Amino acid sequence: MALTGVPAMGTSVIDILVGKSQVEVITFTQLTPAGRALTAATPQNPVYYVAATSGFKDLGASSAGEAALSNDEAIRTISKALAGQGYLPASGSSPAPSLLLVFTWGTLNVNSLDGDEAADPDRQLNRQQRLQFVGVGNMKLFGWSAYEGTESFVSLGLSIADAEKFQALASQDLFIACVSAYDLESAKRSERKRLWITRISCPASGFSLHEVMSTMLTVAAPHLGRETKPPVWVNASERKTEVKIRDLKVLEYLENGALPVLEVQKNKLPAAKKAPK
Repeated sequence: MALTGVPAMGTSVIDILVGKSQVEVITFTQLTPAGRALTAATPQNPVYYVAATSGFKDLGASSAGEAALSNDEAIRTISKALAGQGYLPASGSSPAPSLLLVFTWGTLNVNSLDGDEAADPDRQLNRQQRLQFVGVGNMKLFGWSAYEGTESFVSLGLSIADAEKFQALASQDLFIACVSAYDLESAKRSERKRLWITRISCPASGFSLHEVMSTMLTVAAPHLGRETKPPVWVNASERKTEVKIRDLKVLEYLENGALPVLEVQKNKLPAAKKAPK
């Protein structure tokens, strides 16, 4: 799989090659064995869910000055992307929900030693965390040479050129969004039975989260709940993107009023409630 070029921070080599920042979206979905046993939702055969959120997360180094999205805007953006793929929020008139979907979004910034030299891998304190989020955490990426650990990235279906792009990505601040799916009946029993998790990221240089959140979710939408091997990397600046929701009642429901969501406590799923009317 060939990946497109990535924008970089400051005046890096990638900036010189690319010339300007572009909206690049990386999507990575993992399924558990229980998740693989399920049939993925489609617009023709929707799956209904109860929503929960752990809200905005500012991970890595502090991003003071980053304007956080309102919860309503972020939840609506994520819900529309899900609806386009057949994942619909449960209501009093819908079929019974089977999933608990947990939404989160925010930043995953480079956290470097002494707060400087962010481009130096040896000074990055959370490099592995960011590689893990974008789906290449098992790659043996040391220093700047993608030739090290050849077996690990080849096993992921990546070329050397692709691996080098992930290397460059690991030195950039990221905007992120995440949807985690859990079995609803298990959640009612306070059991954590994860089915799948989709992680979405976008290099932050030159943008605000408000500017790119909708594009991130629109580009990632086809991969929500669908396993990706390797991670899917899209240059959204070169593609016209749009979420299409065929059911006008669903569209009206998503666009009008605040969507009902449960709050997630730290490391604890919320007690699932009856679907709203």
